[in-house]
Amino acid sequence: MSKNFCKGALLSALMGFILFSLIYQMINFLQKIIYDKDRSFFGFFIKVFLWPISILYSFLVKIILFLYKKRWLKVKTIYKPVISVGNITVGGVGKTPLVIYIANLLKENGCRPVILTRGYMPRYAKANFSDEVKMLKEELKDIPIVVGKDRYASAMNYLDLNNHEEVDVFILDDGFQQWGLYKDLEIVAIDAKNPWGNNCLLPSGILREPLSSLKRADFIVLTKTNKSNSDNKLIDHISKYYRKMNSIIKTEHKISNLVDIKTRDILDIDHLKGKVVCAFCSIGDAKYFFDTLLKIGINVKETFAFSDHHVYNTRDFVKIKNACQDKGIDILITTMKDRVKIDQDKLDLLERQKIFCLNIKINITHCKSEFNNGIFSIL
Repeated sequence: MSKNFCKGALLSALMGFILFSLIYQMINFLQKIIYDKDRSFFGFFIKVFLWPISILYSFLVKIILFLYKKRWLKVKTIYKPVISVGNITVGGVGKTPLVIYIANLLKENGCRPVILTRGYMPRYAKANFSDEVKMLKEELKDIPIVVGKDRYASAMNYLDLNNHEEVDVFILDDGFQQWGLYKDLEIVAIDAKNPWGNNCLLPSGILREPLSSLKRADFIVLTKTNKSNSDNKLIDHISKYYRKMNSIIKTEHKISNLVDIKTRDILDIDHLKGKVVCAFCSIGDAKYFFDTLLKIGINVKETFAFSDHHVYNTRDFVKIKNACQDKGIDILITTMKDRVKIDQDKLDLLERQKIFCLNIKINITHCKSEFNNGIFSIL
């Protein structure tokens, strides 16, 4: 009886692992298709199969936008200035460092910002907050961060609890698709390296809305322009839908320093130049992170790229640890976003390895004064 039970349990565990692996591979394959990184015949076939669904999705989005434009669907007002920071695509575009920049700018100038965020978290995760929320909380210790799916309800509850006096402006994280909420300033971030993927809408592409929706933006912020060689071409393409050319902001992700995750010491980036490291992350653009390390002179000998929003488990770190031991690597490096997901139990597994986080800040290289003045103009 017990032997049969053990065999059944092992078989179930094996089938579960195989199913999980298949789903994981399928997700990675679909990501390659929608980001236009798979040009195979099978990939083209899948894209054609999904294309009619994208057409239907586009039609529904346009109807909803039309209804909001005509005010046939209600647009709610918070009655405090709202700055929305969003994107027109799924996936990482470097939006969180932009939110941090705006929040710090407002605070340094005597304003009291409050961040509203949904705090996306996979259902299987045990954590209370997403990695982005944890990152915001760590970087913006003195700025309130209100988490909730209904951003309007979150804002009104916060105002009621604080008698409307403890906030000058709300920063709406991932707010471009919050069509039912009035925003005083609409900022859209676009990844200059890969702005539209395969130029299709969901689910066959990464676009959440048609590109014509860019006309709603007050500012368009191009991120990672230091990794793109076609900024002018991209701006020409954007100009077909967006006429305010003085409101296109260029930014780059600039390396600030290193943080020793175990000791919390802050070090200069030169500390790892020429050193052999293992790099790992769970962000939307892992290649960008790995390329950044190589560009600054770090010898990346081993890499691990997990899916975006991945929740690390013990097995992941055992895998990383074994790979490092096999290749004689005693230094690991990851991102700010991943740093907040590494608890003490996982650090204990890496007792022989040093582990660092690359601290990234956003640097505005074009139209900085126009951008800053636009933010303060709504207050």
